Amino acid sequence: FIRDFSDLLSQAGRRKCKARPFRDVRRGIAFVVDETIRPEGYVLDISPREVRIEASSRAGFFYAVQTISQLLLPSCEGAPAPRTLPCCRIEDGPRFGYRGLMIDCSRHFFSVEVLKKHLKIMAFYKMNRFHWHLTDDQGWRLEIKKYPALTEVGSRREGTQVGKKRNTCDGIPYGGFYTQEQVRDIVQYADSLCISIVPEIDFPGHFLAALASYPELGCSGSAPYKVGTGWGISRQVMNPGKESAVRFIEDVLAEVSELFPGEYIHIGGDECPRDEWKTDPDCQARIETLGLASQPGRTAEDGLQSYLTDRICRFLKARGKRAIGWEEAMSSAAGQDLTIMAWKGMRKGIEAARSGMDVIMTPNNHCYFNY
Repeated sequence: FIRDFSDLLSQAGRRKCKARPFRDVRRGIAFVVDETIRPEGYVLDISPREVRIEASSRAGFFYAVQTISQLLLPSCEGAPAPRTLPCCRIEDGPRFGYRGLMIDCSRHFFSVEVLKKHLKIMAFYKMNRFHWHLTDDQGWRLEIKKYPALTEVGSRREGTQVGKKRNTCDGIPYGGFYTQEQVRDIVQYADSLCISIVPEIDFPGHFLAALASYPELGCSGSAPYKVGTGWGISRQVMNPGKESAVRFIEDVLAEVSELFPGEYIHIGGDECPRDEWKTDPDCQARIETLGLASQPGRTAEDGLQSYLTDRICRFLKARGKRAIGWEEAMSSAAGQDLTIMAWKGMRKGIEAARSGMDVIMTPNNHCYFNY
């Protein structure tokens, strides 16, 4: 980013700027390591003869550069960019450790170029997490080597719902997916911007695209399946009673763990109707084996989803990853191994935090741009 910064200064000052090792100069821009500054924080000191940037990490220096870039913005549309920086001292650091943006590429597919544009804008505003929603009922967007049908079949739908009109379809085939090579490219680009990518692989609900690709992952009598063309919640869901279906999830997440070096993987867990599980012999057999029983406010089938969540949390933890789940997953006994993403307002997030769980607040009434 130092090279990009040099280019920015060259453009603003209309003369070539060069980066070189710091030696107690009296004129120029100095990047100085100060281990006492917290990660992602920085101190920016601009005097008439020198700009001094102090930080303890690459992210801190990067965010200081973003601030300088903002100071060099034109003051209004159509105005020329300023050629001087104002003298000032800025001591800055993030209030929130997780500063994210989610893009849902299952419902609406975006090209690599468009995603990189979003990442660049995110970095300018010092955001550090890109939540990449890659699978859902309406499309599976990530190449998985062990299961090629996920993209051969699951990445394309017959059409798309027209506006808010339920049970409509425009009949225009729609699809796309990201190869693992493209994913690595985006991960590397994001890292250069101090952004960690959080991939989301949805289960046991929001799973139609996977079921269309591998029908054997579903419940007895539920087929046929096709990639979803409308919005809303599908009652056709994964079968957690089948060991082969749980192993499928583990196989997919093993590849995902290799592709994404960040600490978090999002496992969905929201909006999963359990009607099929009540009559499916495999689900009922697993419920009996686990000794699950209905309790006030909690069915045996609720417990079955908790079993699945707990198992996958342990699977990811063994690979050095932390699982995030939507707030519907918080009934799980996974406890400290699961971070909750609260989206239906504030209440569940506060409840999870009071129980000792890590929480990422994404209340829909404040944070969903489509609202």
